[in-house]
Amino acid sequence: MSGIEVVTRALPLVAPQELLPVVVLDLSGRKTTVADLIQQTVEEQVRELQRKQAMKSEEAYRIIERQYLTSSDIAAQASEGIISLSRKRQEGPLRGEVADAVRHAWRAFEQRAYLVIIAGKIARSLEEELILRPDSKITFLRLVPLVGG
Repeated sequence: MSGIEVVTRALPLVAPQELLPVVVLDLSGRKTTVADLIQQTVEEQVRELQRKQAMKSEEAYRIIERQYLTSSDIAAQASEGIISLSRKRQEGPLRGEVADAVRHAWRAFEQRAYLVIIAGKIARSLEEELILRPDSKITFLRLVPLVGG
């Protein structure tokens, strides 16, 4: 399948096993929005983690959840004394959890927990319209606060 690659990175750098896979989306030449780009990326990331890395649903969702964790999620969990990136989940397909992950990713984008960079430009809103070309470079860049500041 030829398409547009979406690369996900985190700053500061994280361990390789915590990185989300590069995914390829078939969005070239058609009109879409940042929200749709995020949705298709998250859905494909879950599929790739399960298919190519043979991950169980729980582990795949934990990695997705970590990428789109917001500062308000961290603060709320810290007030309870522990920051947990995963909850116990049933084995098997993620079903409704993928939709939850997409909503979580949209919220994290709106709270600037990560940036979506398209052809060197930072996307500003979920409603922003895009027409992607085959050579479009897309990066989801997770901004991780440094400890102590």
